[in-house]
Amino acid sequence: MEVVNASLNNWAALASLGFAALLCGCFEGAWIQGQPCEADADCAPPVSLGGGMSLRCEGGYCGGTPSCSEAEDCRQALGITHTCANNRCVPAELSQRCSRSYPEDLFEHPERYRDAVIFGTLLDLQASDVSDEYLVNSATLAVSQYQGSKLAGPEVAIVHCNYQDGGGIDNLSESDAAAEGARFLVDTLGATAIIGPGTSQLATHVFETICGAGVESSADCARDVVMISPSATSVSLTTIDGEVKTDERPGLFWRTVANDSLMTDAIAHDLQRRGVDRYFILAQRDSYGLGIEEALREQLSGATSYLFSDADELRAQLDLVVADVSGEPGAGDVTEATYDEIVFIASETALVLEFIESAAYEGDALASLGLMFSETAAEPQLFAEASLALETLRDRIRGVRPEVPPEISYQEFTEKFSAAFPGRDATQSFYAPHTFDATWLAIYGVTWAYYQEQRVYTGTTLARGIRRLSDTSGLSFFVRETDFEYLAAQLAEGRAVNITGASGHLDYDAASEELATEVEYWTIERVDGELVFEADGAYAP
Repeated sequence: MEVVNASLNNWAALASLGFAALLCGCFEGAWIQGQPCEADADCAPPVSLGGGMSLRCEGGYCGGTPSCSEAEDCRQALGITHTCANNRCVPAELSQRCSRSYPEDLFEHPERYRDAVIFGTLLDLQASDVSDEYLVNSATLAVSQYQGSKLAGPEVAIVHCNYQDGGGIDNLSESDAAAEGARFLVDTLGATAIIGPGTSQLATHVFETICGAGVESSADCARDVVMISPSATSVSLTTIDGEVKTDERPGLFWRTVANDSLMTDAIAHDLQRRGVDRYFILAQRDSYGLGIEEALREQLSGATSYLFSDADELRAQLDLVVADVSGEPGAGDVTEATYDEIVFIASETALVLEFIESAAYEGDALASLGLMFSETAAEPQLFAEASLALETLRDRIRGVRPEVPPEISYQEFTEKFSAAFPGRDATQSFYAPHTFDATWLAIYGVTWAYYQEQRVYTGTTLARGIRRLSDTSGLSFFVRETDFEYLAAQLAEGRAVNITGASGHLDYDAASEELATEVEYWTIERVDGELVFEADGAYAP
């Protein structure tokens, strides 16, 4: 009788330990360590006590690392720094390109964030170029505001990945680094949303890496993750996730900028309105540049195109433009024409800077030509790095960009940004508010999934929530922390809403999931001794 009582007491103590562990939120099955077993299944904590990770049955006793069937088992039990290999949890191989996070101790104490929904950013964080640093900070600001809301919903953490070309990190090209970063975020960390990448070419490459080339619909995507780019504008991305999107099968690629078709129409309209009949197109040889170049040539006649892939080829092509303008023998078959303008199209700010510097250096050779730019040139970074060249050229410069956002939402964003990151001014980055909005879109998707999708957080459930944000018959909200409580209450009731972001109106078409917006024309003026972008009319389709 004493033996029986002792056994009962031991099991009662054991159950008590398990229950106590469950209450403290750290119940992982470790309490069964050393118990006799015949199979791994014998080392699983009882469901009646909350369940949990199984230990392995080794030598007739429970012990060793937890068993698993997939990586998510180990992330749930031990945090995002663990994965599943050979049916047991092992430390995951981390990436030196994805070492920054919010919260900052995410990798140091992963066990604290086992239930967090993971986001990732894919951006170019070159040490010599701070522009994408503003985007990282904008994404971090959005997540920190959500975390500070204290409303119902899962915790969200964000990991920042750098696809900088080589740069002493490794030997990866920009495209390979972006693809590797995406795989790490999704396969290793279990990310359900990626903010970025910045260019259309990389966005295409990353989406195809995640989903597999030749994707015909979101259902065919190999990994259920949503991508939201703040700046990839190629028209080809419109259907990369399917021709038509629905609530049942929402698209997995989104963006917080309008696609290039609107920008192209605005450029063509402006050239016609100003009577520009003969012009050169200098376009980067990627999906962004080629898309606009082809569309312009379809809409207008009188263009001579020069394509380039890098800075060296750009300078060589600009020499050909100079030769054509000057009428040098052998320059081409267009030397007798009178040209009025160069339309410069590039997806990389560095190439915009290179062109501006080179055009200023040419001096009188190009003095008769106007200079038209796409939205990539509307970066305040130009004023810091090419001010002398801009001063020389500014009377001839004109460009297009998405509409300027409403002052109330944009101003609040910039003020919150400066408070969170002292010494940094979000107005110095054109795409900072777009990144802030992109991250909040993912957060709204998580909020929708929390209330309406049985707390299942996948790219599809998040995208289904994002589709609920552009209903003009719903209540209107700004993308900002002070509106989140009321917006979340609407989503909790299953109601759609109508949001306006820090970057502008976020009015998505339900069938294409593309933004409808206006385009603003800009020039460069000197105001109070400083160069600034000045609005000069707008284009609305």
